[in-house]
Amino acid sequence: MIEKSLFDEEPLQWGSADAVPREAGIYAIFLPDINAAPDTWQADLQRDWKGDLQNERNLLYIGKAEDGLKSRLSKHFTGDISGLNGKPREHGTSGDSSNSTFRRSVGAMLLHTGLDLELIYRTADYKKNGRYSFQREEPLSNWIQENCAFTFCPMEAEYIEEKEAGLIGHFKPPLNDTDNPYTHPLLKSARSECRKLAKIIQI
Repeated sequence: MIEKSLFDEEPLQWGSADAVPREAGIYAIFLPDINAAPDTWQADLQRDWKGDLQNERNLLYIGKAEDGLKSRLSKHFTGDISGLNGKPREHGTSGDSSNSTFRRSVGAMLLHTGLDLELIYRTADYKKNGRYSFQREEPLSNWIQENCAFTFCPMEAEYIEEKEAGLIGHFKPPLNDTDNPYTHPLLKSARSECRKLAKIIQI
């Protein structure tokens, strides 16, 4: 059962990424220590996790990996797929959070915490879909790897989209927006601020 794999299994730190298979599946990302969240978010997250939303283990995000769990989770935790061995990318390499809703949402949550997150649009991406990313991805990757944990459940790709939507609709993770009947007010305003602050970078 997918819910058992996601919520009964002990969440893994990114140092255990070798255990992640390359097959398709569903994954969940958690924030084990609520104190890692910005002070301005903690009261709202505690209400979400312990109140009417009935979330599990400080659940942040649920996602699907149709092209493989290892590559998708690596994009979230390292910025691209070069961190498959569970290690951070080499210093100075540039990932791209524009293809990771999870990273953009975490970055929005951490926007005013002094994490040195300079918001940018790469012009080609901006013209295509208007998704912001960050000039330097390393601070965000380091924070995610230090503070977040994950579980996963392999499954056949043809069932993934429907299952992901059902899980998001039921558990209402605060950093999911698509298929989520609950839009976290802090996330909505933070993501809007990010879009306004992002500078266009010529490529």
